[in-house]
Amino acid sequence: MSVSIQEIPESIVIICHGELDQGAAGLFDEAIEKAKVMPHHNIWVDCSGITSVSTAAMRTILSYLGKINSLGLSLVLYNLQPAVQEKLEQSGLTSVLRILPGIKEAYLEHKHR
Repeated sequence: MSVSIQEIPESIVIICHGELDQGAAGLFDEAIEKAKVMPHHNIWVDCSGITSVSTAAMRTILSYLGKINSLGLSLVLYNLQPAVQEKLEQSGLTSVLRILPGIKEAYLEHKHR
């Protein structure tokens, strides 16, 4: 898996390629630390390159939700592949995660908050 983190004026964008596994947890830490000091406090995850997501990664994401919410940060996932979307739905995570079709929708949602 490869992951990169970019800063844009509205957000920290995490771009993932390959299988999302527990090894990516450190990158969420880095993104959270960067987002805490930004004026908009958004973390957007571009999931277009994620081919699959492990159960361990889903548990890790779930464990980060509490920290993200307590810090007043916003987490949005977008561009999910159908297989990844289905796995998140089956696990019940779609009820607690903010999932949008694309970055445009993330930006528009941010502007309307």
